[in-house]
Formats: sequence, C-alpha cells, structure tokens
Amino acid sequence: MHVPTATEVETYTGQFVDLKNPKPETIVVDDIAHHLSQLCRYSGATKHFYSIAEHAVLVAMRLEEQGFSPAVQFQGLHHDDAEYVLQDIPRPLKLLFREHTSVYDNLTTRLDDAIGEALGVTPRFLKDDAVKDADNWALLVETRSGLIPSCGAGWGASGHNWSLEQEELEASHEPPSYFHNGLSPMLAEDLYLKMHNHLITDYGDAWRS
Repeated sequence: MHVPTATEVETYTGQFVDLKNPKPETIVVDDIAHHLSQLCRYSGATKHFYSIAEHAVLVAMRLEEQGFSPAVQFQGLHHDDAEYVLQDIPRPLKLLFREHTSVYDNLTTRLDDAIGEALGVTPRFLKDDAVKDADNWALLVETRSGLIPSCGAGWGASGHNWSLEQEELEASHEPPSYFHNGLSPMLAEDLYLKMHNHLITDYGDAWRS
C-alpha cells in the first residue's frame, strides 16, 4: 500500500502525483483526460456544465482549421493539462498571483515539464503564440455563446492580457460547427482521448515537427 506524502494527490487511475516534484512515470493521459472532463471552466459560473477537456479540444480543432501542424495542434490540446491536478484558476486570480512570486506558475511549469516527458514531448510544451491566440479565440466563442451571464462583454479591456486584437475580441462571432457547448464528462473525455490518439497514431513522429 502506498502511503502518500503531504504533497501527493491521488488520480483517477490510482497514481500518486507529487505536486512539488512530479515524476513522469506517475502521469498518464487517461488521468489527464478524465480529470479535465470533470472540471468545469469559469469557476463553475457557467449556465450549464462545460469542461476543460471540451475547451482543450475546441482549441486544438481551431488550430487544425487554421492549418497549423500536428505539433501545434498537440500543444493546443494539452495546453491546460496541468490543471488536471492543479485545478482551473480564473484569469483575474492568475493576474493577482503574478503580482508576486507565483507558486501556482512554478507548479504549473514543473507539471508541464513532467507531462511533456511523460507524453514523449521534449523539450516541454512551449505554448506557441498560435496556441495562445486559439485559447483566447475559444474563450471568446464560449462566452459569446451565452455560457456565462455577461457573454464576455468588456472582457477585452486593458489588463486582461489578451493577445488578440481588441476589435476581434469585441466583435460578434458565430460559433463553429465543432463547438458543442456542453458535452457530458464522458463524451468530452472520449473526444479528448480520440484527438490525442489521432495526433499520436495517425501522424507518428511527424507531429513533433
């Protein structure tokens, strides 16, 4: 029987991930997919359940639609992976953290390193600017859909660390056909794993380039 330390968390598959010193051998994609599919975006302020896993797939599909390489799509799918054990932190809280030395950022970096190694990605995820833009685009699509009460009005104001143009953020966007807007955890988990396996299996080593 494993006796967890004070900084270890147990996962869906029974792994124990040390948040202070995460080891790649304790990280499996099934855990990442399952946990993210059960975590709600926007601190649960949504009108209906909307998971981080579904958001991650939306980002990856946006990058595919834009013609980016499988490597960038892979980054998009996995850009929030550390949240599977660190939880989703709203952007305003992240900004407050960054006013001082952010323990959360340090933990995220360590986990990204370990996750990258566990998934065979070296060096660790670089989070390409295209991924950041797709992430902001996905947030815009999600909020404009009525997922939260404000529909994202005014979210492009100074201080929110957007990388998209103000005009694009404030513009009205029609959601793409691949925006499902509230999959069940089971379906979101399945979709996440299918995209992961598609990028790994169908492209082989090509996705790394």
